[in-house]
Amino acid sequence: MTSFTLATWNVNSVRIRLELLRRLSDEERPDVICIQEVKAREEDFPFDEIRNMGYPHIALYSQAGYNGVAVLSKFHLDNIEQLNWVGKTDARHIKVTLLKDIELHNIYIPDRRRCVHGSALEHADYVAHRRSADLAGHQKGL
Repeated sequence: MTSFTLATWNVNSVRIRLELLRRLSDEERPDVICIQEVKAREEDFPFDEIRNMGYPHIALYSQAGYNGVAVLSKFHLDNIEQLNWVGKTDARHIKVTLLKDIELHNIYIPDRRRCVHGSALEHADYVAHRRSADLAGHQKGL
């Protein structure tokens, strides 16, 4: 059985947290890092800097200004899929396969407590419920 180390982090802007990401890489040396809230378009993502940290394989699903997820890996990544839930293309879920047969999902689920006004809260509850149902349905297929 192959083993590896994994770290996951809601970076809340990868470009702003690049030095902290480097520190995480240097001190903890994870083989794979999943980051959420990348907040960078593909053309603004720091690919070169992250590759120089020892993560040559990067799967990214991003959009300008908010959301976005990425998998940074020392291992080759296959079957990269940008997944969308409840009809929204909001860059919150990416799936990869690593080490030939390990399916890894990196999912950003916003804190719904931030929504406090009637319809916004109802919508957040609906989206959270639908996403949970979608994920449960996916897990049954594994």
